[in-house]
Amino acid sequence: MNNERVATGVDMLDAIVNGGFRQGKSYLISGESGTGKTAFALQFMEKGFELGEAGIYVTADEQPGDIIDDAESFGFSFEEGIAENQVMLLDYSSHFDSLREHDKEIDVNKIVGDLNKYVKQIGAKRLVIDPIAPFVVKDERMWEIRSYIRSLFYSLESLGCTTVITSAIPIGSNRLSLYGVEEFYASGVVILQIEELDKLVYKRTLLVRKMRGSPYKLEPHLFDFEYGKGIVIQKPSPDDLMVSSRGTPVV
Repeated sequence: MNNERVATGVDMLDAIVNGGFRQGKSYLISGESGTGKTAFALQFMEKGFELGEAGIYVTADEQPGDIIDDAESFGFSFEEGIAENQVMLLDYSSHFDSLREHDKEIDVNKIVGDLNKYVKQIGAKRLVIDPIAPFVVKDERMWEIRSYIRSLFYSLESLGCTTVITSAIPIGSNRLSLYGVEEFYASGVVILQIEELDKLVYKRTLLVRKMRGSPYKLEPHLFDFEYGKGIVIQKPSPDDLMVSSRGTPVV
């Protein structure tokens, strides 16, 4: 087992998961709309740039310019990383649109093969896929989706990168991911939530729901956004620990 750890870029999270993510593994960042999934992904990439670790950011839902604007809004040097060939921003939206137009399936081996060329080109150590949804083109039967996602996660590990994959949780759902299967194949799952503590009083929370190879406490951690840092986990007060967490079984 490779026990080398990769810094997540999120203050205090590395300590919570015993030193960071395991090198070369894939991690799922899930949450409803507006909970900070893209912020986490950008922060993970920013930390890599700070440490001299090249990274690839794959988007299919947003325009590249919007991703750069999001990074700048947090004070991240994303554009500088691109200019220095330490960060590569790949827009796969046109590719997936073409597949949908022709009612074709995505070939996992081809996608990962294409990514491998870019990984070798810049010597990438980090990879972000934000989000996973466009990679599942057709409304397949659940067993087909499960098989496809399993193949995607396992194939990504062949790249040698530490990978962050975001997945939207449908509002009001008890799922841990969009399709309800991503969490089974990820080496770790981090859930971002917006919790109602009292009437019209809301807090953002981060919950480590799964982390292979790392001891951790199954408890929510309050966080906020700070310019220049992104997601910052707060030290909780006793009352804050009353925040409820999802009651879905551990996977």
